[in-house]
Amino acid sequence: MSIIPKEEWSKLHIAKFDDWTLGVGGNQHVLGWLIIFPPRAFEGSMVHLTDKEMLDFKKIGQIAEDLLKECFNPDWFNYCQQGNNVKRIHIHLQPRYLSERVFEGHTFTDEGFIGKGTIRFLNDENLAPKELVFKIVQKLRDALKSKDIKDFKVEILNN
Repeated sequence: MSIIPKEEWSKLHIAKFDDWTLGVGGNQHVLGWLIIFPPRAFEGSMVHLTDKEMLDFKKIGQIAEDLLKECFNPDWFNYCQQGNNVKRIHIHLQPRYLSERVFEGHTFTDEGFIGKGTIRFLNDENLAPKELVFKIVQKLRDALKSKDIKDFKVEILNN
C-alpha cells in the first residue's frame, strides 16, 4: 500500500548523528526496517569507509538496535549494504522477528525468518500504509529523545 515517493524521503529521517543520517525504510517489509547513510556520498562498498567512519557506523548501529529493541522488541538483526537504486552507499538494518508484531493496529509478520530464507519482500498492497510508516518514524524519534548519546552531536529531525 505504500512506497514513499522520493520527494517525501526526507520525512523518513529520524536523526543526524554528526553527519550520518538514520532513517526508516519507506517500504516496511518488516517492522522498523532502518537505513543508515554515511556522512559522505560515494559509490562502491562500505569497505571504502574510513576507519573512523567504520567505528562511527558501529556505534550508530548499536544505538539503532537499542531503539528498535525498546520500540518493537526484535529477535535478531541483519545488515545489508546497498547502493542499487540510490547510487550512494547506505546500510539497511533489518530487524527480524520470530513472532508477529502489531503496531498501531497493523500486523507485521516476518515470514522469511528462521529457516525460511531472507526477508520476504511484500507486494505493495501488503505493505504498511504511508501514514503508518510515518508513525514508525515518530515513535523512533520520540524514543531517541530520551537517550543520552555522548559520542555524537544528535539532531532529531522533524521534517
